Amino acid sequence: MITLFLPLVLVLDFNSDLESDREPAGQNINSIKEPLSFAAIGIPNTSLSTFSDSAGNFLIPNIPVGRHKIKSSQVGYVSKEVEIYIHEATKEKLNIVMEEMENSLEEVVVTGTMQESYKMESVTPVEI
Repeated sequence: MITLFLPLVLVLDFNSDLESDREPAGQNINSIKEPLSFAAIGIPNTSLSTFSDSAGNFLIPNIPVGRHKIKSSQVGYVSKEVEIYIHEATKEKLNIVMEEMENSLEEVVVTGTMQESYKMESVTPVEI
């Protein structure tokens, strides 16, 4: 049983090495070349997606050969799609430059009412 399992593992490992050559990587930046941390990046209508790291860098492994659109979105920025062509051994370097949204919030107003509440009646934890 162990001898049958070992060749199966080697075959799976060999196939994953073939697929790992198609890895478009890049950086998400804003218009003044500052990195955008934790932006969502992926190929629409697929499960191939990732997030940029704290320096704006990202990597999407195992993309099939062919033409694809990569979409990047970040809160406060206009979503952007970039078209790329993946070859058999693509190690593409993309720089996605995102523009800030013009209609961002300038002010947030929070309102509430004063009502006597007892610790035992509160749904949320109350510190006294």
